[in-house]
Amino acid sequence: MTTLHIERATFAWPGLDPTLDDVTLHLGEGWTGVVGANGAGKTTLLRLIAGELAWDGGRVRLDGLASPLILCCPQRVEALDPAMQLLAAAADAEAGALRARLRLQPEGLERWATCSPGERKRWQLGVALWRRPDVLLLDEPTNHLDAEGRELLWGALAGFCGVGLLVSHDRTLLDGLTQQTLLLGGGDARLLPGAWSQAALLLEAEARARAAQAKALRAEVERARGQLHEARVRQQSAERSRSRSARVRNPGDREQRSILAQGRADRAAAQASRSSSSRSAALRRAEDALAAFGPAPPEPPGDLFLGWEPPRQRRLAWLDLAALRAGERQLAGPLTLELLRDARVHLSGPNGAGKSTLLRAVRDACTLPEERVLWLPQELTRADEEALRQRIRALPGAARGRLLALAACLGIAPAQALSGDACSPGEARKLLLAEGLARPIGLALLDEPTNHLDLPSIARLQSALAAFPGALVLTSHDDALAAALASTRWRLRGGALVEEPVGAETPHPS
Repeated sequence: MTTLHIERATFAWPGLDPTLDDVTLHLGEGWTGVVGANGAGKTTLLRLIAGELAWDGGRVRLDGLASPLILCCPQRVEALDPAMQLLAAAADAEAGALRARLRLQPEGLERWATCSPGERKRWQLGVALWRRPDVLLLDEPTNHLDAEGRELLWGALAGFCGVGLLVSHDRTLLDGLTQQTLLLGGGDARLLPGAWSQAALLLEAEARARAAQAKALRAEVERARGQLHEARVRQQSAERSRSRSARVRNPGDREQRSILAQGRADRAAAQASRSSSSRSAALRRAEDALAAFGPAPPEPPGDLFLGWEPPRQRRLAWLDLAALRAGERQLAGPLTLELLRDARVHLSGPNGAGKSTLLRAVRDACTLPEERVLWLPQELTRADEEALRQRIRALPGAARGRLLALAACLGIAPAQALSGDACSPGEARKLLLAEGLARPIGLALLDEPTNHLDLPSIARLQSALAAFPGALVLTSHDDALAAALASTRWRLRGGALVEEPVGAETPHPS
């Protein structure tokens, strides 16, 4: 049986705290889900295992294999890999079975530039499985896949027999595929039994127990402080009594009675002093125990606020197209649509139907000024990310502070995202969202807004968009998100656009 060993491994980006600090893990065959907040190091871990980055310390090894094959499927699929063309042309039964299972059309590679991200992702995964690696590392494989694509992916990955690491925020995929969960954060890597839902229950129980323990420790500190205050009051009273006993002499008293009274006062003062010292030591122990317990859980981030100014015009965009095209390929048409200032639209359809192309057409037809539109594309290139970070760094102090506060509400450390050579796709996406949210927008056009976002960030974004009173058009394969935010669906399928209420039954892809 193959086992992946990570031993005393450490890695830190220049100028930042360690992403992984003295981590030791032993991962056997089967799928391990890798979870954690954006920026916790999930992608970094995969790149380190794949050899794309060098560890600062420690080592990685595989049992029982002289020349192991480790493959990493990154989040982005931009270039046409020659291996995809080999898979398309291969005549062996395994290649044919993979093409059929993932519904890969060889002729589709001829139009690679206009392939949807979901189509590209299926080709990437098909090549990875065809090469039969000993270790397969998947980084957010369902980001661009529709419901059909997710089912196809699930079926294909279930038959993988090597060591698999799956970075994902897709709870359904994690629960259906993984046997254990690796939680990253704060330089640590913790292996938990079971898939995500089981691991989450364990973490919630631990959090409740930790909160109860912290409460008990704080109560003990307050109790010790109260007891110390009482002991010091008694000590001060005893000291005053002793001083009075030493000063005041009754001429009628015998010397022996004076000596006895002074002795009693001295003993009472000494006892009060010992009690005060004991209570002071008890307080120090309680405070040390609370300090050793660790910092208090972070306060929930502040509210996300979407600035909004109602547009003067009722109609924000009008499209009357003979054809919707991606390059020379016709995706749909003819089609006509109107976008009003109070519209809440879910743009749906299978991968390759033209959703992103139509969303860009709506953006181009919009009559609002560019700064009044929040445009979130499905993917950002490295050049896009760096340009974004440069724009943010160049902002005046107050405007930059407002934007970074919004980014923090989405769950990242803004200073970390702006430093270093690059940021993670999730961090970049949150920075771009914050850049848009910092403006008084009238229309939000969002292409798969939850891609690369962790689960708490998705919940906060959904809450903010639900409160946004302006127009919204989003493409999303997350039906729960669409149901919470939209009232109308534009469904692209088979070259036609159908408008219907959200909640209408969607036919399953044939």
